[in-house]
Amino acid sequence: MAGYSAVVCLPAEAAEDLHAALAEALAPFGETSNLVEWDFGFLWDTWRIDGAAEGYGFWAAAGYEQDPRLHFDDPYWNRPADLRLPGFCAGGPRKLLDLSPSPALGRELATRSWDLWQRLLREHPPPLPIRAFVARHQQSPHHWFDHELVPSEFEAQPLVREYLAAQPLGGRDPKRYSSKSVFTPHQLIEFTGDAESFADTVVANQLGWMDLVTIDGWWIESCGRRANHGSCGSACEHTFTAFDPASNESGFAEAQLRYLRSLPDDALIVRIHGHC
Repeated sequence: MAGYSAVVCLPAEAAEDLHAALAEALAPFGETSNLVEWDFGFLWDTWRIDGAAEGYGFWAAAGYEQDPRLHFDDPYWNRPADLRLPGFCAGGPRKLLDLSPSPALGRELATRSWDLWQRLLREHPPPLPIRAFVARHQQSPHHWFDHELVPSEFEAQPLVREYLAAQPLGGRDPKRYSSKSVFTPHQLIEFTGDAESFADTVVANQLGWMDLVTIDGWWIESCGRRANHGSCGSACEHTFTAFDPASNESGFAEAQLRYLRSLPDDALIVRIHGHC
């Protein structure tokens, strides 16, 4: 059993009750499915809308950053939803999402963050990376490590402190620097290129490792690239031909992007995460 991430595609009418529509689309692949004869068993037992706080969601297309039709992460059961990045969401109608390889809004914010970091770097001594604080604690006589104290010490450095105060776009959440959200100080501190190369590195539609649930009921596994038809079982005679599930992650991501861009303007695209 493990966690999984998937991009789910739904018809426009799903917007009336997104969670109910997701539950219906995913039901054939869950542990309560009537298709118990499937060779692969079930593909999920829990799921939630999730992606924006972890840096794996979608950037809104220009002009749609505040559109109410965008969807954001469900709150966790034990804490509120995480900090949002402006224009970064867990999904929405295809027309509202920037499905280019390097979304423009993300690049703009990444460049602004880079410029701010460089300005502060001229005013303060270069900060130490967070791994330096981790190493210091691990080298203590008792090998003691405090998961709250280490990030706090890192953030107490003048440059990092002022950056977070001026540009709180780091996607910080209780896990503290464990996500791949863009614009975090620890990403900037490790980078040696210019603003454009920083944007190239941290802003992209990251789909190659995610499963895909198509609008017509196929679940395409990123691991193994197997296509599972929700209306059938292991005796399925249908062939999925929407795209060639390429053998490498880069090719699979490109194939997913092509498929998503081919959907109708009002089709919903939503990223979920769960347990299987």
